[in-house]
Amino acid sequence: MAEMNAAFFEEAKYNLQHGKINFLNVAGLIPEVAEERHVVVRLPANSMHLNHVNIVYAGSYFVLAESSGATLIKCTYAGKYVPIIKSVNIDYRKPTKRDLIVDISMTEEEAKERIAYVEEHGKGQYPLDVPVMDADGVHCADVHIVFYLTDPVGTRLGQTILDTKVSASISLIKTTQLIEGNYVLAETGNGDD
Repeated sequence: MAEMNAAFFEEAKYNLQHGKINFLNVAGLIPEVAEERHVVVRLPANSMHLNHVNIVYAGSYFVLAESSGATLIKCTYAGKYVPIIKSVNIDYRKPTKRDLIVDISMTEEEAKERIAYVEEHGKGQYPLDVPVMDADGVHCADVHIVFYLTDPVGTRLGQTILDTKVSASISLIKTTQLIEGNYVLAETGNGDD
């Protein structure tokens, strides 16, 4: 586990603009605060994030909330866990043309309670509610994210993703494909190949 010092928090901010996820690198997120159990991230309401009616694009809310939540997890547990999205629900409250801001934090006690199951089992779900405000302080959306946290060891991480997202039968592997809006069940083999 990394030491959470000034360099650690500066790296967390830096990675929001220069990390492994290229989309975040070009999204223009502005990390304003990254400190223990607290992050503030701004999304500029520029042409990249405005939709066809000149309000902030719905997908931009997701990008801001998910990356802010993942950064909060990193800044709370010192990068001990890798957050993977399991599910997201966004309740849009009020449209805006202004910058979006996420300011989320938790107490030390909340952090301990929230991570208890994951600590005990080495992995698990981690729900997080992220309020999204605009630059004027207007409450624009509530984003409910369920992260799946696991350790950062590559082989365990890959296996965890498979365990949580894939169920397969040894005798017959079936896949679901989306074809022109219709779900079609396609058999891809009997497992003997």
